[in-house]
Amino acid sequence: MIVKVPRDLWARIRRQLETGYPYEQCGILVGRTLGADVEVEAIREARNLVVDRKADRYEIDPHDQLIAERDLAVDGRAVVGYYHSHPDHPARPSETDAKFAWPRTIYVIVSIEKGVAKAATAWVLRESEQRFDEVSLDVEKTE
Repeated sequence: MIVKVPRDLWARIRRQLETGYPYEQCGILVGRTLGADVEVEAIREARNLVVDRKADRYEIDPHDQLIAERDLAVDGRAVVGYYHSHPDHPARPSETDAKFAWPRTIYVIVSIEKGVAKAATAWVLRESEQRFDEVSLDVEKTE
């Protein structure tokens, strides 16, 4: 599986996550599944509702999720996944990420070190267990 993200959207994700440092920031990936691959066509920034541990936890505001789902129902696109930052931590899923993840959903994690995006990875939760498989993340040139 390859998760394809246009370069302009990737720049917006990076800017949001770097600007929100040292707190975890999050958002919604919108697009289409084409065979085994996923093409991201838009992003929706989302509010992180976590207050007490916002440096190492996130929870997407359900209102932001509902608005994204409602707006997408009319044009054939769907929520294909989510992205979030790991401030001063590796771009690997945590136990908390696995606990709250949904199977067959893309999770992009970006490591933000001292306010700068350093590494990014994409993951899918296995259907039958709370374990992630890493998938390819391809930032494409915008035409």
